[in-house]
Amino acid sequence: MVDVSQPQFTWRAIVVGLLFGTILCFSNLWFGLQSGWISMMSLQSSLVGFAVFKALEHVLDIPFGPAENVVLQSTAVATATMPLAGGFVGILPALKLLEESESNGARTVLNFGQLCAWGLALTFFGVFFAIPLRKQTIIKEKLRFPSGTATAQMISVLHKRPDPTLVDERLQAETTATALNGVGRGHGTFVRRRVVATTANIASDDSHEDTDDEVQAGNTSVDDVKWVTKLLILFGSFTMSG
Repeated sequence: MVDVSQPQFTWRAIVVGLLFGTILCFSNLWFGLQSGWISMMSLQSSLVGFAVFKALEHVLDIPFGPAENVVLQSTAVATATMPLAGGFVGILPALKLLEESESNGARTVLNFGQLCAWGLALTFFGVFFAIPLRKQTIIKEKLRFPSGTATAQMISVLHKRPDPTLVDERLQAETTATALNGVGRGHGTFVRRRVVATTANIASDDSHEDTDDEVQAGNTSVDDVKWVTKLLILFGSFTMSG
């Protein structure tokens, strides 16, 4: 759980993340041009950021918290992966290698200003594209990405916090154990209440069936409208980026 009493989005975390991410960006650019791939450095970013603020702990008025560490490593990773996300280690060098007969007269070498505009366009499109992906893959489907899970566990260890990936499982186990203990202590009362509740539910199922269908249909239509809106936003973002 995040301590709300500690700051989360701070400029000190952003600045340190940008500095470390810039170093990684140039390193990834050189390595990417040699191998065609880069490293996200999410674990390294969280560890280095923690080490920097740990060394400055005696001069800080507010201690460096886990939420700030997440912001720091997110900023560093976003900066470090720019060569791959912007196509600077794959697409753009490949375009430069095209011969004039292969490019059909199109310009394949971009100047500094055009490269900046290209990067900003991709950034603008990526921000809008990440919103529906986050809601679908993380909030709804609750997918556990290996790098994100490992980074969260490392930050928890560094700040001496419980593993966030096990919190939901512990709560579910505690809730199940409490329910089973309650059944064991009052088994006879529980059975009688269960019989009464089951009888009442059978009598009310027919009356609520139509209402449930209407509510489900209404929720489906609302979700469809939301997805249409998201697709329109993505299409507009893609058009502006193009």
